[in-house]
Amino acid sequence: MNYNLTWKERIILQSLKKKWIVVLLISVFVGGICAFGYGKLKSSNYQASGELVQNDNNYNLLNSYQQFLTTGKFKASMNDSIKNSKWKKSSFSSEYTISMSYGTNSPFFSVNATSPNAEYSEFLANTAMTNLMSNIGSYLTGTNISVVSPAKTATTVTSKSRSMIIGGLGALVTFIILIAITLYRSVMAGKVKSTKYLTEVLGLNELGNLTLKSR
Repeated sequence: MNYNLTWKERIILQSLKKKWIVVLLISVFVGGICAFGYGKLKSSNYQASGELVQNDNNYNLLNSYQQFLTTGKFKASMNDSIKNSKWKKSSFSSEYTISMSYGTNSPFFSVNATSPNAEYSEFLANTAMTNLMSNIGSYLTGTNISVVSPAKTATTVTSKSRSMIIGGLGALVTFIILIAITLYRSVMAGKVKSTKYLTEVLGLNELGNLTLKSR
């Protein structure tokens, strides 16, 4: 079964064929600007890390330590430490996360703190290590932790995945808008740009030219 395109469909296909590369390039460019702008305008976060070691090489306990950092007991101890520090009246005192990272078959692990302030992140990381060592022994036997290196200079944390999402959405929205504008101008507000237009788009033979003169 053969299907013949209507004249509107022919115009749409012809317009997309000619302009899709330009539309795509503009969309990618706008997406890049969106990603870059998001990275610049978004408030920076800072991460500080301190390193510890399980002295008896019983690295099987590290996963339990990581789980302990998410418990209400540990969070309560962190909140108490913050309330007794110079950071208690800071507007960002509750804006932080504590995490842990470690390798495979290694007794060494890191406690990481992220917050909107570099010095505050350093304080949080060192406080988290102290609270971990002070409290974990009440819940797990065989804990034997010591600090290898305290948290020092915090580094800026950038969320590349979030920037990529923002950039992708910006590119997609731009692409849809430009395609819609292209189709509207082609079908509703377009004009014949050459004598071959009828043949190329509508498949009609050129019968002749008509010259219009204004009085």
